[in-house]
Amino acid sequence: MEILTALKNQLAFIEWFYKKAAQPFFSFLLFERPERHGDDTPDDRENWEKGLNVLGYCSLSLVAKAIEDYLRLFVGALGGMPDTKGSKFEKYENFLLTRTTFLWDNCPIERNRIEQINLCRNDFMHDPSINARQAKQNKKHFEKHPNSRFIASWEQVMVATMTEVEGKKPDHQFSLRVTGDELIRAIGDARRFCEFVNTQKASSE
Repeated sequence: MEILTALKNQLAFIEWFYKKAAQPFFSFLLFERPERHGDDTPDDRENWEKGLNVLGYCSLSLVAKAIEDYLRLFVGALGGMPDTKGSKFEKYENFLLTRTTFLWDNCPIERNRIEQINLCRNDFMHDPSINARQAKQNKKHFEKHPNSRFIASWEQVMVATMTEVEGKKPDHQFSLRVTGDELIRAIGDARRFCEFVNTQKASSE
């Protein structure tokens, strides 16, 4: 199967999986009254909220993996990848920029939107807390993207106000939350990014 088709199929599956798996969480959190659940404990609502967060994190991790798998196969078809420093994303990025016709200025998706998918996945997978309801940005993620696309909308407004109006920078990392809407946007970004990469050719230099 052609790799772009395989990538699109995987992204379509992730979207389907999230929507199906999220239904019982939304049903409880949006429509049910906790007191109707006889033997449920007061912690059950927190567990359902945490479960929905974990589902979002896991689904976004699958999106990040799909991008990485696509780039690995695309780069491999062009002869492999030199051993360079940086994260896997930065290594693939370096190959695209130096060995193909790829330019971020021509890409329909901004670099930071793809990088934040990877950074959020890493923060979830390597979160040092053993029992947190939500993962937090690590220092690298916070320094690069204090106003992450995966922090709560009210926090995004607060960060924008601090930086644009008050001239201040936030001084602490934020909790990360992958909502259904943001996951769908990330899936769309991944699809459009890989579609663009697929049009690139090996550089003649």
